[in-house]
Amino acid sequence: KPSRSGRSLVREKSFVSLKKPPLVEVWMSFRFEPGIEAPPWSRERYTLFLQALASRYPQTQEMTRRAIRVTATRPGRPPRIKEVVEEVLAVRALTDDGLRAVQLAPDELVVNYLHSSEVAYPGFPVLLAEAMDHCHRYGECYQSLGVKQAALHYVDLIDIPVPEDRVLRSEEYFNLNIQIPQQEFGGIEAFEVKLACRPTTGSDSVELVFATEVTQPDEPVRRFRMEWRTATQANGIMTEAEIRGALQSAHDRLEQCFQSVFTPTGWALFEPENP
Repeated sequence: KPSRSGRSLVREKSFVSLKKPPLVEVWMSFRFEPGIEAPPWSRERYTLFLQALASRYPQTQEMTRRAIRVTATRPGRPPRIKEVVEEVLAVRALTDDGLRAVQLAPDELVVNYLHSSEVAYPGFPVLLAEAMDHCHRYGECYQSLGVKQAALHYVDLIDIPVPEDRVLRSEEYFNLNIQIPQQEFGGIEAFEVKLACRPTTGSDSVELVFATEVTQPDEPVRRFRMEWRTATQANGIMTEAEIRGALQSAHDRLEQCFQSVFTPTGWALFEPENP
């Protein structure tokens, strides 16, 4: 089922393909239950996974911090510094074009995709299959007990044309709006709204950050940012089929919420082929 960019929207079993999808980024994240005797996370432990990705994800990055190891001393005396060590907090491996990334933190895996106008969007089924492959590889490397949470995230950037009078009326484009006492406040210059909702289509909540982006006063558009997240938290360990099903349901849920945010005028900005 194609997803939102080249993105086909699933709505009442019909497909709506967008010629100008606003998708910027999509990623899937997995939280694992570590094994009972799992060792501490070290650079060497992270390397196990990075080596398995090296052929497709040759670029690697680390997030580190310096920590101090001290030795015990007699009561009343300050501890002595034994050594300064570099602690790896997370690692990331990227493809040569930078559009795909795999990030690893203690007991967490993130599979990330950046959208580019120069490269055709592969579609959600392809990204889901890739994410599940990485999830399986993680299990092989670290012998975890399994996945206890799976989540899907999207980031969209929406450009709204500014009219000649330079007064943008967002309610003409969005079904999400902020109302303030205009006599006291005047016009809104910037905002950031965070929502957590529970759609009628399922039991998992949807989180949305809706905000303005910085633009120059003379630009012909005003840019808005939407960050979406929905997660399935299991009571126990999820099977592979349950993980796939949860992420597919998350995708469908976010697609439906995504279209519902826009008025017909706003939706037309993305040039739907089958409105």
